[in-house]
Amino acid sequence: MYAQAVEAISNLAQYDPLWNWEIIPFQPRVSIIRKISKRFKHSFRNMNTFLPNTDNEFTFETYKPRAIQPVEAMRVNGWTVKIYTITNKSTYSSWQVLAAAERLLLEWTTQADNNKHQVHKHAFLILHEAREGVWLLFNWWTGGEMIDTKVYFAHYDHPETIQASPYNSHALVCVWELQVFTHERQAWIKHILQKAKQPDFNSYSQDVITYAS
Repeated sequence: MYAQAVEAISNLAQYDPLWNWEIIPFQPRVSIIRKISKRFKHSFRNMNTFLPNTDNEFTFETYKPRAIQPVEAMRVNGWTVKIYTITNKSTYSSWQVLAAAERLLLEWTTQADNNKHQVHKHAFLILHEAREGVWLLFNWWTGGEMIDTKVYFAHYDHPETIQASPYNSHALVCVWELQVFTHERQAWIKHILQKAKQPDFNSYSQDVITYAS
């Protein structure tokens, strides 16, 4: 049964880097296999059912709202960073991931300052509790009306270890995260672009999502 599970996960890694052993730190393989099996409520023998359909068909999941909540903004390195949590559970609980992200904001904003495009020292950070772990999206305004995004990831088993997205250079954004982007777009237009001669950055910083969806 162990050999079957290892083979199944090795096959999955061909399609999704989240199943690559190398990105899961410090965990015995047997423990990982058991946790994965339990998480998906499948036996080891059934794990191959997660492989993509060979006839290119795709099964969509029915949309269910997820709670989106603002957290108090952080001011670091001359930047103001709004913070949002999203969860597929009843309430967000990965506070260790948030604490680790807050410690990295100095590094992330410094990197953004070194970007070739002009920055405006205003950003928003999304922490999304999803099936695989916690996705972190650090997004900052640049060039007047554009957003640059960096995506990171933290495993539930290692909440203090934030690593680059396993999808490498692809900045993937899901439908729930896009709701935050939609709000931030409207807030940027309202407080900054429609007041281009005297942009109101203070009002923009206070304009956050106030409902769960």
